Amino acid sequence: MKLARWVKHERLRKGLSQLDLAIASGCTEQTISRLERGLSIPRPKMLKKIADALESPFEMVRSLSANDQSNTGQMLSIENEFDTNVEPYSMESVPNIPLFDLGVAAGGWVEITCEAEVCDPRQMDHGLFRIRIRGDSMEPDYQDGEVVEFRCLREDRDGFEKGLDYYFQRSDGTATFKRLEKSDEETLWLRPLNRKKYPRLIEVPKGLIVRAARAIAHVKLIHGR
Repeated sequence: MKLARWVKHERLRKGLSQLDLAIASGCTEQTISRLERGLSIPRPKMLKKIADALESPFEMVRSLSANDQSNTGQMLSIENEFDTNVEPYSMESVPNIPLFDLGVAAGGWVEITCEAEVCDPRQMDHGLFRIRIRGDSMEPDYQDGEVVEFRCLREDRDGFEKGLDYYFQRSDGTATFKRLEKSDEETLWLRPLNRKKYPRLIEVPKGLIVRAARAIAHVKLIHGR
């Protein structure tokens, strides 16, 4: 695949790792990996960000993707414009999935507030919950007012992955929604996606985290839920 080979060649020529390119273009490492293996092509919006990160003309990059699809005679898997680890939307109408508001505008830690009457901790322990994002610290991937579905991490089997988006809740009852930039045995470094407005990483000791969950879907609410 011409596009896959070209992206890998340009990335290596510039001395970038897949994670470096992912961070520079605002996507995930998985997106770059799938692209370089010829498994998928991002939508034009994300493809332009990758072209810009590689300092290359977008029209040339787009022509490579169009040529690949024309030569194979079939459409490749097209990544959605959100984080590729997050489904475009979840339409699951499950009344006992709690929905919270999370004001992430400040880019830091905020108190969560429950919407309606669904606020039983046992429901969150079941694994799924939803958050209505407030603010702009996670733009452009997550817009103000959107609902995102999360799945709780299990301490005995789930680990953190760099480049994915997580909800973190601390022992003081505050929470934040950020992309995991890096981690070690004791510390997490979290990144707001809106880097122009919130350029600093958020550093948090793992010992303060009482709940962590990975973003798994943008939610299309049904019947007001």
